[in-house]
Amino acid sequence: MKTGTGRAVDAEVLLSDGAIKRLSDFWQEKMVLLVFLRHFG
Repeated sequence: MKTGTGRAVDAEVLLSDGAIKRLSDFWQEKMVLLVFLRHFG
């Protein structure tokens, strides 16, 4: 059973300086590691 395409969604992200960039913009410059943290509490 195929569960996905193997590609991440090319979402827009808000940077700390207020700029908006697409995830693919980071990948074009260098490798990217995304970390998702979930806060419990």
